[in-house]
Amino acid sequence: MFFDEFDIQEPEFPMPDEAYIAMLPAIKTAAWCYCRSIQY
Repeated sequence: MFFDEFDIQEPEFPMPDEAYIAMLPAIKTAAWCYCRSIQY
């Protein structure tokens, strides 16, 4: 009764590991550009 909202542990749309690994460089680049834009 109390633990119903904790049953789902995975995100609604789980991403395949291959797709996630392929996106990592783009995520890092976007994060780097974002940090650079804050500094200047």
